[in-house]
Amino acid sequence: MISQADVEQFAAAGYLVVENVFSRAELAHYRDAIDAAVSRRPDQPLPVEERDAFDRMFTQAFNLWEDSPAVRPLTFEARLAAIASRLLGVEKLRVFCDQVFFKEPGCTETGVHQDYPLLSIKQTQTLNAWIPLDGSSLDAGALGYLPGSHMFGAESHVDRLMGHNLLLSPAMQEALKRPVFANWQPGASLFTTS
Repeated sequence: MISQADVEQFAAAGYLVVENVFSRAELAHYRDAIDAAVSRRPDQPLPVEERDAFDRMFTQAFNLWEDSPAVRPLTFEARLAAIASRLLGVEKLRVFCDQVFFKEPGCTETGVHQDYPLLSIKQTQTLNAWIPLDGSSLDAGALGYLPGSHMFGAESHVDRLMGHNLLLSPAMQEALKRPVFANWQPGASLFTTS
């Protein structure tokens, strides 16, 4: 499903869009399954205007596969695993979690950040597989990436508290001038370093 050139692009840029991973019928099925699973959760979000600054960025739900048999196949989808395995150059993978994000009307922009410091794991060879159920466009709040910024190193909240802010480094300031926004059709998936 991906070529050696794709693997090299992922290593250099820190992300790769893979087109046509899912059919529109599969996306519709999973959209319905995810909506149903989220609606059954007891921890329903407050209206956007009543949320704190962090929670106004998006609504999220974790590990829907644990209580939704209809979502479970997406979390452990063999096509995603095959792509991830090839990109990381490994034979075996471990799923850390599934996570669903909704950007509702009135949500605020999500700030520049690294995902890895937000994870509670020691393993550094990780990636995210993003599956936009409605595609991704600039009009709908596309994800933005800074090509090559994964090579600048990871930064934790402790680093920032100690005065080290990776966002202020000259290399990061240059990267911030050239973001790439994920603009793809439904069915594509975006793989990113964490």
